[in-house]
Amino acid sequence: MISVSYAAAVFEDESRTILKVLQGPGKPIAVVVHSQANADGWNLAAKQVKTYCRAGLPVYYSVASAAKAIDRFLWYTARLGKSGASAR
Repeated sequence: MISVSYAAAVFEDESRTILKVLQGPGKPIAVVVHSQANADGWNLAAKQVKTYCRAGLPVYYSVASAAKAIDRFLWYTARLGKSGASAR
């Protein structure tokens, strides 16, 4: 089991890296937040989620839910491209 202080440091480093990448030019970013299944893990994840939400990032709690949302977004934008403005 990872100590809470170590996990907090990892979350902070990860958050800084993601926010730095967000500032540069490039592709859109979505974030998947995982945590240990205990109170400390959930509290650390909640802090991380708040940071990402303030930055305007979409946040998901599983790779499956992120993949599903991204797939729906791609399907929607492809459909818009095929049918033009009439799809709105």
